[in-house]
Amino acid sequence: MDRWLGTIMYIAEKVPDGIPSRTHLQVIVYYALKALGMDTDEAGFVCGHQGPHSRFIEDCCDALVDDGCLVEESDGRLRVSAVCVTPGIPPSDPLDASKAESLIRYLSRLSSEELLLHVFTDDAVVENGMEPDTKTMGVVLDRRVEIARGMVIGGKASIMRGAELADMDPVVFMGLIDSATNGASPREYGSD
Repeated sequence: MDRWLGTIMYIAEKVPDGIPSRTHLQVIVYYALKALGMDTDEAGFVCGHQGPHSRFIEDCCDALVDDGCLVEESDGRLRVSAVCVTPGIPPSDPLDASKAESLIRYLSRLSSEELLLHVFTDDAVVENGMEPDTKTMGVVLDRRVEIARGMVIGGKASIMRGAELADMDPVVFMGLIDSATNGASPREYGSD
């Protein structure tokens, strides 16, 4: 099996509930490749309106759907087919595999807006020359405090990560969480 198809299958296998969308798949593959020390340029990633996008990865996804290894449901969710006999190709280094699996699980749990906030606030994406669509980015960043607060309350991010996403002082951000949770302990909410 081609290593790219195997990598996508490996990623899909780590999300038993399915990957929420093709946009999620693109972003998850991008970050998983980085976590595994693989070259994102080799996969042809460029900046898209919804974050990193690779036509090559899109073609690989189409091939996996056409071959019956991935099933694309009516809501756009991608799942590993029950009849697929082609396993994903795991990383050879267990530490790399652990990092990638944690990242895959985290990113696959995010809503589209939360995923975009993660991408648009990632300095490494900007350092790699990816400049997202400014209109889409503006809409998400205008709501960044609300989105980040929801992520912390929903257990998807720690208070420190939420403050970072909201671009706020952690103490001030914790005050927002306290007021939203009626003073419940911030430790009850999420971890990275």
